[in-house]
Amino acid sequence: MDNKKLSALYYTSTSRVIDVAQSLYESLHNYKGTPVTDEELVRKMITNAVKEIRSELDLIKTAVAESNEHSNS
Repeated sequence: MDNKKLSALYYTSTSRVIDVAQSLYESLHNYKGTPVTDEELVRKMITNAVKEIRSELDLIKTAVAESNEHSNS
């Protein structure tokens, strides 16, 4: 993978991380803007967001490792 593609992947993945964080923030409030206070629901929302974010960060780690592997070949 060349640097241009790697940079594009960084952008896409970090953009998704931002989208997940923004979606989490919005989900933590009801339609009136009142914070959700159901502790179990909040924990589930956080767990799901963390999974999605970790997936994107793992994609970045894998991509840079592959990029370095191909450039060292």
